Amino acid sequence: MPAPASSPQAYVQQKAAASGSSFYYAFLFLPPERRAAITAFYAFCREVDDVVDEVSDPGVAATKLAWWQTEVARAFEGQPTHPVMQALMPLAPKFGIEARQLLAVIEGCQMDLTQTRYLDFAALEKYCHLVAGVVGEVSARIFGQSAPQTTEYAHKLGLAFQLTNIIRDVGEDARRDRIYLPVNELQQFDVKAHEILKGVYSERFEALMRFQAERAQRLYDEALALLPPQDRRSQKPGLMMASIYRTLLHEIERDRFHVLHQRIALTPLRKLWLAEDGGARKVLTLPDVPLRRRPPLGGGPATSGGRAAAPGRFLLRSQLERPASRPQGFGAWRLAHTASHLHDDYFFIAACAWSLGQTPL
Repeated sequence: MPAPASSPQAYVQQKAAASGSSFYYAFLFLPPERRAAITAFYAFCREVDDVVDEVSDPGVAATKLAWWQTEVARAFEGQPTHPVMQALMPLAPKFGIEARQLLAVIEGCQMDLTQTRYLDFAALEKYCHLVAGVVGEVSARIFGQSAPQTTEYAHKLGLAFQLTNIIRDVGEDARRDRIYLPVNELQQFDVKAHEILKGVYSERFEALMRFQAERAQRLYDEALALLPPQDRRSQKPGLMMASIYRTLLHEIERDRFHVLHQRIALTPLRKLWLAEDGGARKVLTLPDVPLRRRPPLGGGPATSGGRAAAPGRFLLRSQLERPASRPQGFGAWRLAHTASHLHDDYFFIAACAWSLGQTPL
């Protein structure tokens, strides 16, 4: 039965769906109880992260994060007041979610209020552990972890995800006066901070970013090597996200790290295809490389293959073909095809999940 519009479950579902994140696509294929837990946890992460990104006054943001620290303590004492915590707490004992983990995520967000530069990778890695490694740890438990070694895998995969985010968001972060690329590595490649802040591309910048991407790719390999065989099935959502994120990283590399004036992203179609990793390919055919880009951030046109994007729209070069072997899916195919042109992520996912026999959030 659908949750009432005012319920905590409806709130966290809306919060997760509105994000458009790659994580959300992987949640679609989980059993209902695990899906409810990861959706509530992800909504918590979005709530505290949005404080940093959307509240312009650092003092107000610090106060809001302090409130969240109090709310976490109150929730684990049995008195949650926020709908996110009300949705999460009934599931926390079953999936081993602890207050220290939620507080660690808040601590990472607090670092964003006071620190905008990192001297070296060791300092950056500490930040990534709080905002991504701990998230991986909680997620692995929700997904059904059985082997202790899977925690190490989850931490390393979370680090790889966060480094990919940093590479993708260099331009957006610079407009908030944040540079997550380690200072000593900028110096190593002779890239000046003011060049990044002003959106200046150079061969030096491309070499720096290639260095960052190669490290992230190594971490993906190391993480996957750490995953015990007995947990490969349960950790499929993390593997789905790894497929999406590595593909995104390859696309950024292919575009020669033009991330200072635009935010490169995959289309909803490509994400679903990568996430399902086989099932979706029975329904979807992708003859071209699908890319989606936000409109230019610095005034210049976003391009792909030499073609300019129309102002305010995304480049969408993927195509949907009617599944010849599954004519009963034609209605869903038509909905998905329409949604792909409307850039309606949730409408698109719902249509494709219906065609695949899955139940979307």
